Amino acid sequence: MPSSSESLYEVAPDRQPLGLASNIVSECLLAASVLSAGTVIILICVVQHNKSKLRARMVLGLFISHFWAGAILFGVNTASLAGHHPRDGTAICSVTAFMVAAGLWAQYFWTMALATVTYLILVHPMSVYTSALERSWLTVGLGVYVTAFGLAGLQLGLYPAIYIGGFCFAGDQGMIFNELMAFIPRCIVFLVVVVIYVRLHLFLRGSDTLLQSTDDMATHLATSRSKFVSRLVSARGFQHSASVASTNPRNPPDENDTAANPWEALDLGPDTLLNSAPTSDPWWMYGSSLQATPPSTDTTSSTRSRKPSTSLAPKSETSSISKDSEVDSHSGSTAVKTDASSEASQERQSAVRDTNPEAAPPGEPDRPPPPIKKTENVPAILHRKAALLFLLFPLTYTILTIVSLARLINDFTSSAPSPALHAISRWALFLQAPLDSLTYGLAGWKIKKDVRERTLTNVGHS
Repeated sequence: MPSSSESLYEVAPDRQPLGLASNIVSECLLAASVLSAGTVIILICVVQHNKSKLRARMVLGLFISHFWAGAILFGVNTASLAGHHPRDGTAICSVTAFMVAAGLWAQYFWTMALATVTYLILVHPMSVYTSALERSWLTVGLGVYVTAFGLAGLQLGLYPAIYIGGFCFAGDQGMIFNELMAFIPRCIVFLVVVVIYVRLHLFLRGSDTLLQSTDDMATHLATSRSKFVSRLVSARGFQHSASVASTNPRNPPDENDTAANPWEALDLGPDTLLNSAPTSDPWWMYGSSLQATPPSTDTTSSTRSRKPSTSLAPKSETSSISKDSEVDSHSGSTAVKTDASSEASQERQSAVRDTNPEAAPPGEPDRPPPPIKKTENVPAILHRKAALLFLLFPLTYTILTIVSLARLINDFTSSAPSPALHAISRWALFLQAPLDSLTYGLAGWKIKKDVRERTLTNVGHS
C-alpha cells in the first residue's frame, strides 16, 4: 500500500493504467530531454568550438545540468517501467533524489546567470562587470554548483526522499511547505528572466529606432544633394548658352554695312584694275609681297614701270590688307572666346559628373535620383528575432510557475490531491530541456546565421 505522502505526490500507482501511462509519457519526454541536452553539448564542445566564450560557457553549464538530471530520471523511470523501482529510504532512492534536486537548483542558477550575461554582453560589452565575468567564469561555475548541491542537501535533510511514481524526490511531510520550496525559486527565476529580457528588448528596439532615423536622415541628405547637383548643372548650362548667344550676332549682317562686311570697302572695279595694271610685267607675277623686286636686269626700267602701279594701288590694297587683318583678328578672337567658353563649360560639366555620377548628361532632361538601397542593420535583425527568444526562453518557467501556483492553491483549498496537476507539473519539468534546446539551438543558430549573412551583404554593398 502506498503511504499517504506517496499518494499526495504521485500521479497514480504504477500498477494502475493511469500511472503506467504517466510513466510512459515521462519516459518519452525524458528521452527527448537527454537527447536534446546532449546534442547542444556536442554542438558547443565539438562542432562549433566556441566553448571558450562566456555565454557559451553559461549555456554549456545549463545543459550539463539538464543532461545529468534527465539521465538520472530516465534511468530510474526505465527501472520503474520494468517493475524495479527504488524503495523508500534506500540509498539509491536518496542519492538519485539528491542528484535530481541538485540538477534542478543548478538549472535555476544557470538560467539567471545566462540571462544576466546575455544582457551585459549586448548592452554593456565594455563594462567592469562583463570583464570580471570573463576573468572569473570558473568561479561563477563553481559557485553555481556548490550552491546547488548545498540547497539540495538542505532540501533532502528537511524532507527525506520517497518514491513518487517513476522516480524519487524529497517530500515525506510538510506538503504545503514543500510546494513553497518548489514555487519560490521558480517564481524568482521567472521574474528575473522576464525583467532582463524586457530591458534587452527595449534596448534593441531603441537601437533599431536610432539607426533607422539615422538612415532616414542620410537618405534625405543624399536626395537633397542629388537634386542640388542637378539644378546646378541646369543653371550652368543655361548660363553657358546665354554667353554663347551674347558673343554671336542675333540678326543677319546688312549687305550695305561696310563695317560688318569689310570686303565691300575694297575698290575692285574694272577701271581701277585696268588703270593700275603694269605696262611691262603683270603685278600678279610678283607674288603677295608688294615690295618684292622682280627678276630683271634693268633696274631703272623696272622702277619706272612699277611707279604707276605703286602710285595707283597702294591705298586700296593696303586698306584691303588691313581690313582683312581686322576681320581675321576679330573672327579669331571670337573663335578663341567661344572655344575657351566651351572648354570651360565642358570642364565644369565633367567635374559635376565626377561629383555626381548619376547626373544627366548635357542636352538630356534631368533624371530623378536613383533610390538609395537600404540594408537591414544588425540591431533590426536582433529586434525582429528577439520576439521568438522572448517567448521561448521564459516559456518553461512560465509553465512551471503557473503549475506550481495552481498546486499551491489546490493544496490550500482542497485536501485531496489532483493527479492531473501532478502529471502536468512533472511533464513541464521534463519539457524544460527540449524547450531550452529549441531556444539556444534552433533559434540561436538561426539568428547567428541571419546576422552573419546580413553583415556580409552590408559589406558587399559598401
